[in-house]
Amino acid sequence: MTGGRARPVARFGCGLLLLVPVCAFGGIMVASAGGAIHPPLVTVAAPYVCDGTVETQSRNYSYKPGQQGVARNIFCLERDGSRRDITLRAVGAASLYHGLILLAAALLLWAVVRLLKPRRTAVDEQEARTTRRYLAERLRVDADIVRRSAEESDNDAEGRPR
Repeated sequence: MTGGRARPVARFGCGLLLLVPVCAFGGIMVASAGGAIHPPLVTVAAPYVCDGTVETQSRNYSYKPGQQGVARNIFCLERDGSRRDITLRAVGAASLYHGLILLAAALLLWAVVRLLKPRRTAVDEQEARTTRRYLAERLRVDADIVRRSAEESDNDAEGRPR
């Protein structure tokens, strides 16, 4: 710390510690829940896990009257004619793909906000220091009051320890 404030590199690193997991979670949500509703959200990343042709298959099923579901699978058709299921791999690749897109968008938004945010002046710094000192003093006073009342409650009416 320099002068009581964290260096910009440290603040950026701490921000990334929060931003990367949030973007990863967002990527997983887009690929899993979004891909269940709209399959092209997953198939956009399927070429990363398949060298052949990508094929999607949706099957409607009903296990009770009045209820229905949809099973979606993604297959890779190899050049030799074989067909293999790549659904889980495609969802994983789509999670990474969408997570990186969210991270890039968040970093771009952070940079724009940082550029548009007004800089602090010397007067603002002085006001912030004064406010911090006042709050620290209030915290000490309040802690002293709590400490005194706790000591007083340990004594009986005549002021003797119990």
